Amino acid sequence: MIARTDGETQQPHFAHKFNSKCSPETYLHKLGKRLFKQAYDSFLADSQAFLLSIPHPSRCNRCHIFKTAFGDECLIQRTASGHDGLVQREWNLVSVFDNADIEAKADQFRADVLLYKSDDPERRILVEFVVSNAVSRVKRESGEKIISIKLNQESDLEFVNDAKIVIEPRQNWEGAGKFEAINFHSNIVPGVCVCKKAPWRLVVEFKNGVCKQEEGTIDYLSDWYVQRKSKVVDYRLYIGCEHPDQYLNSYCVDEDGGRTFYRAVQEIGKNCFGCRYRSESMDVHAKGWCKILRRKIQNSSDGSKCGSFTRNQAL
Repeated sequence: MIARTDGETQQPHFAHKFNSKCSPETYLHKLGKRLFKQAYDSFLADSQAFLLSIPHPSRCNRCHIFKTAFGDECLIQRTASGHDGLVQREWNLVSVFDNADIEAKADQFRADVLLYKSDDPERRILVEFVVSNAVSRVKRESGEKIISIKLNQESDLEFVNDAKIVIEPRQNWEGAGKFEAINFHSNIVPGVCVCKKAPWRLVVEFKNGVCKQEEGTIDYLSDWYVQRKSKVVDYRLYIGCEHPDQYLNSYCVDEDGGRTFYRAVQEIGKNCFGCRYRSESMDVHAKGWCKILRRKIQNSSDGSKCGSFTRNQAL
C-alpha cells in the first residue's frame, strides 16, 4: 500500500499499489493499524483527547443508609445490575498512554497497536483490529486490557477522526458490538443515582398488624424507621418515579400514595385492603364493603383487630 496525503479533494488515505496482491482482509487490517497510530501520534503531539467511553454499573454512594437502617442492600443497586443501570464514563487515553507502537510485543503477545506509558510500560492496552478472526481465547484469558475493533469496511475507521471509542452499554457488553472492551474492570460508579432527591414511600407492619405508610427522602425515612424498628415486623420500601418500569418496587407518583399502600398491604400486615372478604363499596368515601360484617369499611386498619381477616391470595 502507498499513502496518498497530497490530494485536494479526498481525505488522506492508503491505496493499493498497481497490481497489488493484497487481499481486502490484509488491506483493512493494515489500514486500521496505520491510521490509528498516525491519528494517535497526532493527538499526542497536539495534546488532543482520544476518548474511551465504557459503561459502568451505577450505585448510590450513600448505600450505607440501607445497611444501617434496613439491613438490606440498596434498591438502586439491585436495579443497576441490568442494562438501564449502566452509565457511561469517559477516559482520555492520551492523558495516560504516551506511546503507540504497531506490532509491539506485550510479554508473549503481539498487539496490532500497543498503547503504553513510558515510565510504566506494564500499564498498557492492546488494540486489536478484527477483520475475520476474533481475539484469541488465550489473549482474552490473559488479563491484558484489550480493545477489539471490528472492521468490515473503510468507514468502520471513522471513529479515528472522531477521536472516540464508545463501548455500547448492554447486559453483557463483552463479546458483541463493533467495539469490545476485554478485561476492563467495570467499577461501580458512586453518586449517580437519584436516591437523595427522589421521593420514597415506606410501608411498615407493626407487631399488632397495623400498617402505616410514611413518605419522604431516604434520609428522613431511615431515621423514622430506626426510631420504630423495635416495633416493626416487616416493611416494603418503594422509590417514586414517573415511569414505573424504571426501578424495581417503584410506584407511579400519586397525591395520597393510595396505590403504593394498597400494593404493600397485599403482602404484609392485617389490613382490610388485603382481606379476601373485602369488596368495593358504592360509597366512594368508604374503604370498601366487608362481606363478613356486612357493613362499610371506614378504617382499613380495623383488619388488624378482626378475627375473620384472611389474606386474599388472589391479589
